[in-house]
Amino acid sequence: MSRRAFRDFMRSHEKDIVRELYDRLEKRPYSNYQDFFLRTEEGLRRLEIWVNLVINGIGRRAETLFRDQEKVAYTRAVEGFSFEDISHVYLIMHSILNEMIRKAGKLHPFHLHDVYSEMRENMFRGHHILATMFLKTREEVISEKMYHLKSLHDFTRTMIENLEVDEIAGMIMEKSRLLLKMDRSFMVLFQNHRVKGVFSHPAGTVDDEIFSLMERSYKTKKALFMDVEGTIHENIRLSRSMRIMAVPVQGHNRCYGILALLTKDGEKGLSFSQMDLLHQLLNVTAIAMENAYMFIELEERQKELRFLTEKLITLQEEERRQLAADIHDNLAQALTGMGYKIQVCRELINRNPKLLAEQLDNLTRIVDDATRQSRELMSSLRPDLLDDIGLVAALRKFMEHFSRDTNIKIRTYLPRHIQLPPEIKICLFRVVQEALSNVYKHADSKTAELRITKTKNLVRLTVSDEGKGFRHVSRPSGMAGMNKMGLLAMQERVEAVGGNLSIDSRPGYGCRLRVTIPIKNGEGVE
Repeated sequence: MSRRAFRDFMRSHEKDIVRELYDRLEKRPYSNYQDFFLRTEEGLRRLEIWVNLVINGIGRRAETLFRDQEKVAYTRAVEGFSFEDISHVYLIMHSILNEMIRKAGKLHPFHLHDVYSEMRENMFRGHHILATMFLKTREEVISEKMYHLKSLHDFTRTMIENLEVDEIAGMIMEKSRLLLKMDRSFMVLFQNHRVKGVFSHPAGTVDDEIFSLMERSYKTKKALFMDVEGTIHENIRLSRSMRIMAVPVQGHNRCYGILALLTKDGEKGLSFSQMDLLHQLLNVTAIAMENAYMFIELEERQKELRFLTEKLITLQEEERRQLAADIHDNLAQALTGMGYKIQVCRELINRNPKLLAEQLDNLTRIVDDATRQSRELMSSLRPDLLDDIGLVAALRKFMEHFSRDTNIKIRTYLPRHIQLPPEIKICLFRVVQEALSNVYKHADSKTAELRITKTKNLVRLTVSDEGKGFRHVSRPSGMAGMNKMGLLAMQERVEAVGGNLSIDSRPGYGCRLRVTIPIKNGEGVE
């Protein structure tokens, strides 16, 4: 039989061979390679291509089969498949062809064995090429992994010593570009869903196409790959002609930024080991970013603490000066007057009993005034109403005096009664005092609103006004130059009892202050 007739005969059974290969592979014990062939479109397509190359490999066309096997061996070795599983595909193919040729020899008078021997020889040679290239590639893969491990070790050691966000971004751009042999790398940092920095290595601008892909990667929190035609894929295996890739730098459910890599030739395809290395580099980068931001936040908190301590000392001295002045102007003078009146009364005991009675009445009034003033001073230091009549009643009494003294009308939404731990009651009372004082001093508003609600495990306080408002900064440390000491003091007071304070304000739209405090173990049940 001629080679052409044999090829025609084999082509007529090509689909049957592929189907039989598929069925026999499915009966084998599970392996990753078996799953690749049976569960992926690429695997099934490779089966069809290989069977076609084997059938058409008679004569000069055998070189096409051999070159294909070199590429397959390299790809499968890099992907980490077992050579034993790959060899079994050849063994199954030999078994299928032997059975088919035996049946054909019984049904037809022509001879198939001479040409079939050439096909078998091509398959043996293809299998030998596959084995040689596979082992060679595995050695290269091992060598590459050793290089990657050393690079990762050096990168990690350098990264953990760095606490500058910009320098961390520069290091991941430089290292990833070098190891993955890309032409350019880019980094966009995000904070609170806003762009906080854009970087390029080598230095340059980031064009709109790349920046758009990076923004999309940030929104989806997924790695994206753009091919030469501009199509975007989420699977790099579908983008063998990859031109741009954008990968999130994220850890602990927080995305710090997006790394993008660009190749100019548009024919770049990354292996599994290269993608694995990139992900490890990004994990280290995320940890370094987290440490850097924690260090920044720690510095901010230290600045806030120093600023608050200085201001509290100033306030303490001011309060002491004011207290001394109040004692001097009120109690001291009252006591001096009392001493004078007592002396006068001594002189009038025998001389003028009627005038003595009048002086004693005056002395009584002075004592009453001194008593009232001393109570007011003590109340300003510690509102005893909280312990006597409770938070709600104390707030109502305070607001009654506040409205009378300031002409500011306060709309209140308070429960009839609320029980809370002592430290939370004093916290809420002081916050209301400071918040309403700010309304009077700064808001230029004739109305305010106070609202308190409580669930089993949470108490919420809201103080709002419709005044002129102000530009609120994100961190209290930024209030140092804004004359917002009261806001910072409230922030610290609320956080001291485990709560959270937020402020919503902007010029011309008033201010809304919200306090949320958790109640542990169901304390304060109404």
